[in-house]
Amino acid sequence: MKYKYDVAISYASEQRQYVLELCQELQKLDLKIFADFIEPERLWGSYLPEELRKIYYNESKIIIIFLSKEYVKKSYTLFESRIAMEKSLENISFLIIKYDYVELPWLNKTIGYVNWNEYSVSKLAEMIQRKIVKKKI
Repeated sequence: MKYKYDVAISYASEQRQYVLELCQELQKLDLKIFADFIEPERLWGSYLPEELRKIYYNESKIIIIFLSKEYVKKSYTLFESRIAMEKSLENISFLIIKYDYVELPWLNKTIGYVNWNEYSVSKLAEMIQRKIVKKKI
């Protein structure tokens, strides 16, 4: 399947600065990224549930979930994480980066994750690229 995006980013706005830095590193590695601040016109004036489902489910190879205490309190991030879970029924199609030790009830507790503060932004971008290139996701 041909995807428009290599990576779609799901995050709470409180982590925007870190996500912005990661997106810049991923773009240096020639990965195509969807994040709301990269393509604001994509969501502007759209019916968000429909457009987000299209982006995360159909058009993205993998979804990166930045899991934080703020993430689990917001309706659209929860919606995006449910899309990731639905997509994973077909194959493993999301990666979790934890900011805080929180969980989502629909995410399997046996899925591996990384902590954001254990890796530099550039190292994390390289790890994501390797996962995509090796087609382990």
